[in-house]
Amino acid sequence: MSAIFHSKQLLFALLCSITVILIADRAGAQAALSEAELVEFDITAQAVPGALSEFARQARAQFLFNTEGFEDVEANAVVGSYPIQEALNLLLTGTGLSGIYSADAIIRIRRVMAPVSGQLADATETAPDAGPVIEEVLITGSRIRGVASMSPVVAITRQDIENGGFATVEEVIGRLPQNFGGGASLDTLTDTGNDTHVVGGNVGNEAGGTSINLRGLGTNSTLILLNGRRLSPSGFSAAFTNVSSIPITAIERVEVMADGASAIYGSDAIGGVVNFILRDEYEGAETRLRYGSDGPGDMSSALFGQLFGRSWNDGNILFTYEYYESDSLANSDRDFTSSNDLRRFGGSDLRELGGNPANISAGGRLWAIPGGQDGRSLTPADFPTDASGAPTASPNRFNDRSLGDVLPAVERQSAVLHLKQRVNAAEWFLDARFSTQETRWRRNLSLVDIEVTDANPFFVDPTGTGLTAVTVTNYSLDNELGPQINTGKIDSPGAVFGLRFDLGESWDAEFSVNWAKEGQKTISNLGINVDVLNAAANPAGPNPGPNQAFNPFGDGVNSHPDVVAALTSGAPVRLTDTDNEIRSLNLDINGTGFELPGGAIQFAFGSEFREESLLTTSNFDGTGDITSSSDRNITSLYAEAFFPLLSRRRLALSLAGRYEDYSDVGDDVDPKVGLLWSPLQSLTFRATYGTSFRAPSLLNLDVDRRSTNLSVYFSQSLVDEGLVPFPMIARVGNNAELQPEQASTWTVGLQWRPERVEGLSLDLNYFNIDLEDRIELPITSLETADDPRFASLVNYTPSLQQIAALVNDPRWLNASGASEADILSGAVPVAIVDSRLSNISRSVVTGLELLFTYGRETALGSFGVGFTGSYMIDFERAFFDTDALLDEVDTYGRPVDFRARGSVNWSRNAWSVSGIVNYTDSYTDSISLPARRVDSWTVADISVVYTVGDSADFLQNTRLMLTAHNLFDARPPFVNTPAGLAYDSYNADPHGRFLAAQIIKEW
Repeated sequence: MSAIFHSKQLLFALLCSITVILIADRAGAQAALSEAELVEFDITAQAVPGALSEFARQARAQFLFNTEGFEDVEANAVVGSYPIQEALNLLLTGTGLSGIYSADAIIRIRRVMAPVSGQLADATETAPDAGPVIEEVLITGSRIRGVASMSPVVAITRQDIENGGFATVEEVIGRLPQNFGGGASLDTLTDTGNDTHVVGGNVGNEAGGTSINLRGLGTNSTLILLNGRRLSPSGFSAAFTNVSSIPITAIERVEVMADGASAIYGSDAIGGVVNFILRDEYEGAETRLRYGSDGPGDMSSALFGQLFGRSWNDGNILFTYEYYESDSLANSDRDFTSSNDLRRFGGSDLRELGGNPANISAGGRLWAIPGGQDGRSLTPADFPTDASGAPTASPNRFNDRSLGDVLPAVERQSAVLHLKQRVNAAEWFLDARFSTQETRWRRNLSLVDIEVTDANPFFVDPTGTGLTAVTVTNYSLDNELGPQINTGKIDSPGAVFGLRFDLGESWDAEFSVNWAKEGQKTISNLGINVDVLNAAANPAGPNPGPNQAFNPFGDGVNSHPDVVAALTSGAPVRLTDTDNEIRSLNLDINGTGFELPGGAIQFAFGSEFREESLLTTSNFDGTGDITSSSDRNITSLYAEAFFPLLSRRRLALSLAGRYEDYSDVGDDVDPKVGLLWSPLQSLTFRATYGTSFRAPSLLNLDVDRRSTNLSVYFSQSLVDEGLVPFPMIARVGNNAELQPEQASTWTVGLQWRPERVEGLSLDLNYFNIDLEDRIELPITSLETADDPRFASLVNYTPSLQQIAALVNDPRWLNASGASEADILSGAVPVAIVDSRLSNISRSVVTGLELLFTYGRETALGSFGVGFTGSYMIDFERAFFDTDALLDEVDTYGRPVDFRARGSVNWSRNAWSVSGIVNYTDSYTDSISLPARRVDSWTVADISVVYTVGDSADFLQNTRLMLTAHNLFDARPPFVNTPAGLAYDSYNADPHGRFLAAQIIKEW
């Protein structure tokens, strides 16, 4: 019933939208104009961006190009009747730009030289006979140059980044309504306790990377590209792509296509594609300095960026360097992170039993060590009891957030080099980059149990019954040793070398070699040598003195400094070192075929050979390096065609298909079809349908890691304790038999550019993603293995051969009880439970997205407004394919139903102001009992920019910017999280008001 209701809602909304648009726009508006048709133009000489916008309006077309850098370049006046291409040549002569008008009513612009200031050629001058070759741009969602994507694409431009005053890619992506915060981030780096509640789970972010998670389908369902090419996976699970390695100074724009694209780009493109386009042409130099701090001054950040560029007739070079650092934010700096006792907000007390002072386990009871004393003179009388002898004092509890950080300290350096050179009809290019990042954060030390005998001079028996040994449970050494220190380092090098060349009059090819690597290394100083601690708590020798023994019975530090200092001697250090790497050879061919009524058919096809590898080395407690490695090869072929069926009442069809063969999981074929129709010049409908897939990660398939892949035996004794329902051998870990996840995706949408309202643009899109064979852990708790839903995973009568195969495997672990001989002989009955990763679940996601922009020039300046909203209708999920789908939208660990971003911009002369409002709707804290409502969260940002005029000397071409993020210091809404945070790090952040000043100088 709910699905029918939503479908009717959607149909009604679309019909209303179409009706309004058809009424507003006069019926029978002229269709796209042919290239030879004369058009009356009346365009005054003006700056290039305005001239192109006016030209596109009068020609009833749209142009593809970012005109940044040409704001001070004047285009020519064009007055009179001309064919469109001729008029375009007249408009751009001498500007450093060239353009071409195609039958699909798109004007494609390219740079032919750097922008030049000053008065340019007169409009009566004719264009040269032999202009430069037109280099059509690639738009995310298509491999065909110059063809706009049939799928909806949201672009974040360089100007958007500047207006927002952003310092990092993380900040840009965090404001994107289509992105869900569950996954890798600096927030979740310090608190991983929430990972089990997010689709995709723990993504292996141990060093401070940042992921993108479109639609909330998991970080491994979003494909990240850099200039249209893959980056290396990240983390020990290779389950996400780290975008924090991309310097924001080098970004030209970010294109977000929230639609399946496996037919275009291959695996991982189920939830969508995010393509970071780097700046590649610039003349001169740009220096950028930024400093910011939060309101209370608890954390600050600094950014330095330097850009150098030079262009010549047949090539250019661009180099970008960026340095960024940010302080850590301590838990104690925010009241909603300072303690995991959340009762002050109406939540739960999530503190563990223990701490300092701790508790004593003796006589089958737990006794609270009194506070405010040094543990040197305790007697049984200090532990009051009731008439039955039970302790009356409540056990001590421990705030494990007291010394930690909610955000780590970050230091990052990045560099990008772009080099392009044309030689005759060929052009070679090189894109090289490197990023290194170091993070540092604190965490409270793990609690320890200390066995103490009466050999300890501070020993006390709280029962008063003459016990000679007790256990001090969950003792915290934070006071003695301070917090655990964690450091992470990420190195991200990469390079692309390629050659573009002509294959004929209308065909060209590109051959490229792509290499990318990401190495992550983490070091965790665990702080305590447990063997030394136990020896100090039970000193050997006759009559040990108080200076030789550790005292765990007091409140605070009550042991001799020499004893405390010895505890760190030989303390274990946890090391992990992970290298993800990809190498690929790519051949891409573009060209045109025979003519249709709407123009020439355009083609793209090619092939790719890619190698992926994952190498992990870990060392815990000095036990030696444990190394695991895996790799695979992927061969793919793709083809795409664009059919302009009609020019009038513009109608076009796109078809794409891709074949991929994985050396470890087999092959797959995915098609995609798109349809575009413009019944009016101002109105365009589009629809796409395709299938997508995601191959299991290398970690998912790696069954040789003994630490995480086991066959564990549980005996009858554990059944008696209620830990498992029957004697069993449980197979846990990865699964070499995993198959790719499969999805079908379709979108429908409309685009409206009304002729009567210049500067207005509206896009409305509907999406549906049905993802099957999702990889999940089928049984998360072996206590529930007797659930009838798991019947297919339990073999109650295994053969002796099946049992022997597990017992004799190197990954066998006898957790309790019977001998292996009895198990092998069948004398001990067992069942085999398969709790490995499996293709078992399904997700269905549907929603609406709206993009609205409007801008106009007035006597008071230039005004612009914008709105981007994402409404999730359903986020349905079935843990087993046989289960009914349950809608989980608006629940904890899942996307909220509505996120939006609105903006207002104004500029006049040297001043510009940008205001941005980000809204996250309310939802349900579904893991609390009873469930709680989580309030909506609204955050406002503002940026003010002043551009110094030409009259200044040193400060000429300088922009001064002031930015306030979260201007009104809106605190995150309360959420009773299991990690003890009082806010949801997936849908909010702890920064508070953050003020920044920035200076950008062009030389």
